[in-house]
Amino acid sequence: MKLLTTIHRLENYQKLALEADGFVVGVKDFSTRETSFLTKAEITKLATWTKRDQKELYLSIKAFLHQQGEELLKFLASLEVELTGIIVGDIGYYYLLKALKIPLIYQPETLITNTNDLNIYYETGFKGVFLGKEITLKDLLEMTLKSKAKTYLLGHGHFNMFYSKRMLLSSYFKEIKKDLKVKDQTFFLKEEKRAEYLPVMEDQFGTHIYRSDVSSVIDYLKDLNNIDYFLIDSIFYDDDYGVDVLKMFKGKKTKEELLNKYQQVWDEGFLKTKTIYKRGQDD
Repeated sequence: MKLLTTIHRLENYQKLALEADGFVVGVKDFSTRETSFLTKAEITKLATWTKRDQKELYLSIKAFLHQQGEELLKFLASLEVELTGIIVGDIGYYYLLKALKIPLIYQPETLITNTNDLNIYYETGFKGVFLGKEITLKDLLEMTLKSKAKTYLLGHGHFNMFYSKRMLLSSYFKEIKKDLKVKDQTFFLKEEKRAEYLPVMEDQFGTHIYRSDVSSVIDYLKDLNNIDYFLIDSIFYDDDYGVDVLKMFKGKKTKEELLNKYQQVWDEGFLKTKTIYKRGQDD
């Protein structure tokens, strides 16, 4: 089991590197839903450090492939760095980027729900696959036993639960005649009959809504030891938070310490949620 982490500021690299096996970073102008959006110079600097320290380095490009494809290809081809892989959210990136000979990791957020999915994407050419976030613990265990691909899972962080290409926050504030800076800011959405506050953000790719609670697999690490990589995603927090979570996953801090320190509500995602509907049930 390896631990990957996001990073907010490059100046915090060293303290994260003491606990993490690798880093996941966004690329300026091409990435979405990340804690960092690095320029070519910043990626080069970070890659120098990760190579020196024998850490893994992934670029994350989860936006749907649209008009930015050719520009992205040129940008990646111009990088003279060693990358462990590129995490992509659209299968179309495989056909765009395969000539670069950089390992690709498929991260569609959901969709990957059985062993056949894992192995089909592996045979297509993806070296690794993020497991769907809506899967139960039982299904995760069954999937990973026969997977040919390297398996990745969000180990700790907020699940993204909604995405729209529309600029919904901008439209809303325009409608109510409020002049606010919206891009790359965090807002919170509360439904009238629910207590939760859902983090909402808007960027150049559209609007993103997250679950209110932090989801963590910390109570199930022994059960999930077949999974190759856990991602610690500190979006909405900072690098000190990321360090604390990494230490918790390595047994250096307890869950109770972090809950008391940050006053958060954590859940286990869908690990213990029973499947209600099955294919063909209503046929």
